[in-house]
Amino acid sequence: MTYGRDGWNARLDIYEDDYQASVDDMELPALLDRFPVSDYEDIWARIMPYVEDVEGLTEIVNNLENSKPDLDKWLPGYKDFWAWVGNSENSYNWESLLAAGPDSVATYAVEWNKKVNEIVSVEIAKLGADN
Repeated sequence: MTYGRDGWNARLDIYEDDYQASVDDMELPALLDRFPVSDYEDIWARIMPYVEDVEGLTEIVNNLENSKPDLDKWLPGYKDFWAWVGNSENSYNWESLLAAGPDSVATYAVEWNKKVNEIVSVEIAKLGADN
């Protein structure tokens, strides 16, 4: 998972302030060790000066368009979400997404995002409820 463009801009604003404060205090700045998985050219333009010496990173960034997301994130409700995606009675299930085609991905992403957040919220609220 990653931040969107606004989140990355905010994160980089904070990082750049912290970086400059470290330099001003003659301390070794913290390394930038998290990166977007989206091809935000403006964000990468801000990141690259901090990591241009990291071997292979430029090649990775240049191949983001060929990458695939890691969808196997384990959150509370993970199995419930995928059961919902696979449910034939769900109008936003996997099969209907395939049938609707690539132009419908944005619409499905909104619905899937709503559902995963709903499920995760319910499951997180349950954590520790038995104590």
